[in-house]
Amino acid sequence: MTVCAITHADEITLAKPITGEAYIKDGAGKAKAVRGALVKFDETSFTMLSNKVETQYAWVDCTPTSAVALRQKAIDRKSASDWLALGEFAWNMGAPAQAKQAMKSAVQIDASVKERADAILASKPKPPERPVVKKENDAPGDNGDLIKSGNSPLSAAAATPGRIEYKPATREEAAEANTAARKRATDTAAKLGVDFKDFETDHFLVFTDWDKREFDFLKNNLEGAYTVVAKQFDMDPKGNVFVGKLPVFMFARYEDFARFAQKIDDFPGVNRQTAGYYMGNTNGFGHMAMWKPDESLTGTSSLADAKRLWGYVLVHEFTHAFLARYRSNAFVPRWLNEGIAEVIAAGQLPLQGRWTQARLIAMEGEDIGFIFNDDIRPTGRYYPVMQTMVEMLVSSNRKNFIKMIDSIKDGTEPDQALQMFFKLDHTQLEIAWRDYARRLTKN
Repeated sequence: MTVCAITHADEITLAKPITGEAYIKDGAGKAKAVRGALVKFDETSFTMLSNKVETQYAWVDCTPTSAVALRQKAIDRKSASDWLALGEFAWNMGAPAQAKQAMKSAVQIDASVKERADAILASKPKPPERPVVKKENDAPGDNGDLIKSGNSPLSAAAATPGRIEYKPATREEAAEANTAARKRATDTAAKLGVDFKDFETDHFLVFTDWDKREFDFLKNNLEGAYTVVAKQFDMDPKGNVFVGKLPVFMFARYEDFARFAQKIDDFPGVNRQTAGYYMGNTNGFGHMAMWKPDESLTGTSSLADAKRLWGYVLVHEFTHAFLARYRSNAFVPRWLNEGIAEVIAAGQLPLQGRWTQARLIAMEGEDIGFIFNDDIRPTGRYYPVMQTMVEMLVSSNRKNFIKMIDSIKDGTEPDQALQMFFKLDHTQLEIAWRDYARRLTKN
């Protein structure tokens, strides 16, 4: 079992835990809710109590608005200094609207803090540092994680402040990662009662209960997805962005896939129209899970349609896995991450009606500003919007688009990178997209 001792500065322990939630970002552009009772926090981390277990999280891994909302629950609303501190926290987290509102509340209570409030809002934001973690008794594969290596700089993400730059894994690190993945697969098979067979490709470690005669189908599609995505980022398909190989759990039956999602990944939102998903963490490690193409995936009673959708989802979800490991663990906003995944998948297996749907949303003037808020998960209706938004940027200047992604992964704030390479903010991007989408005539 891993024991973590986190160094705190001015830690505040609450006299009475406060119920709340926060959304934690992963490298794939997804944000997962963590719920429970806030028991303590400092400037770098907070601790939530859930099911009698205390878990620590880094503020820097949270979506800004959810972090501020959670911390606001702990302030004295009659205290100007508390509002001022919250405003400074919000400003540094990248939530300027919440920061300004907190500063306004502080000044209303005590006008003497206005000078300090104005100075904070005029300063350059300083994102919270990642908490310093000391690991003891660390062993690979324990505590349910795919990778737990106290020696590997690639896996000891929490011990490194800020962004982690990924470098090619050593042979030892790759072997350790694959061993940990196999151990987890063995434990998973026992819990689910599934008889896994495993095989390797150049980039994947596959655990499946499919018929062995279908293994070539899986190998070809998985490696095909790697080649397609790598080329989109101008990378050699023979290279490897992963530490070891990406684990893939490929189930023959939907029922086993659903139990895996719920019991192993704590991901209850799957249904028979869910072909698969990528589950990652803020360290850039993760795995894919899918189930065998079935007519129920599409509702058309066509196995050919189901296979086509399965292939689309495979490329889409693998794009998330690749982007999570591309250059660094830096977070890519959901609208951009999902848009990239849709563009690459559509390039291989186009889905009819996507441009039509985007064009209708553009022409109807429907508000789409929420897609830039990572606290909100857009429904499938808005995936064509994100897809065509990325298509617009790529068609405008593909080289600059790749430079923008590289810049984000190298530590530039996403909004700043968008401005740097395309001279656009979110409002201008939406205006440009509407003009672009209204002129789409194909698909």
